[in-house]
Amino acid sequence: RGTHKLSARILDEMGEMFRLQQNLEKALVPLKESFETRNTHRDEKNLGLYYFYLGNTYRDLDLFAEADKYYNLAEKYLQTVDDSFRLCELYCEMSWRKRLSEDYSEAEVLIEKTWEIAKAYEFGTEYSEYFHIKYEIAIARGDFETAYDALEKAILYAKRYSNIYVILDCLNHCAQRAYAEKKYESIPRIIDEMRGFEGLGCKIRVFTGRALMVLGDAHYDNG
Repeated sequence: RGTHKLSARILDEMGEMFRLQQNLEKALVPLKESFETRNTHRDEKNLGLYYFYLGNTYRDLDLFAEADKYYNLAEKYLQTVDDSFRLCELYCEMSWRKRLSEDYSEAEVLIEKTWEIAKAYEFGTEYSEYFHIKYEIAIARGDFETAYDALEKAILYAKRYSNIYVILDCLNHCAQRAYAEKKYESIPRIIDEMRGFEGLGCKIRVFTGRALMVLGDAHYDNG
């Protein structure tokens, strides 16, 4: 019985790994296997993580109704087993989903739920996630002062707790900020830092690609 639980958890993490690499259709394959494994063994207790990662994948596919359905199921199951850390992560991802559909007020309510749990249990890795979403909401509203303050805190905590995904995401935002402030000379240095993680074996390259597009814009502006 323990073996099937471990297999299902590994499949969950494989699905999330492919999602982080933006191989979204590929991410659905191990997640489907995970559900079938749990369903075969009637293991409903541990479905929270599966629904959580499935919600993330459908959100990134821009299928928001499906994402909401699975996020709500994830919340139910995670509350049942009192998994505070996953709930902390879940509310952060739900907040980002609301940000994508420009429901900023709802996004703020959800991200504050993340902060309350993170502070209560000292989940340091989630501090960077919290400030990153705060940046995203503020930048969408055109509140650049608040956005850049949150960005600096996000990258600070991401480096402190080795949250590589958020480091790369925030470095891309730093490149965008440098472009907005016409500090074009800073962009290649930011890209070099991002590529340094690739040299360490990191396969998350989508943010480096976005930063390179920003560099292209800078060269275009300079003729």
